[in-house]
Amino acid sequence: MWVNGAKAQRASQFPDGVMERMIDFNPEEETITIPTPQTAGLNAASQVEMIVHQRWA
Repeated sequence: MWVNGAKAQRASQFPDGVMERMIDFNPEEETITIPTPQTAGLNAASQVEMIVHQRWA
């Protein structure tokens, strides 16, 4: 991501190298269930982006 011509770091609820696991992934309903985040005010956010990092073991 770039902001005003400079590389910027995306906001994240986790420290570097830490990720939360999905609880459920349903391709038929096109839904992903994740643990409820403890981020204050998230339920009132008007724009939210979720990035899914897939790593197949």
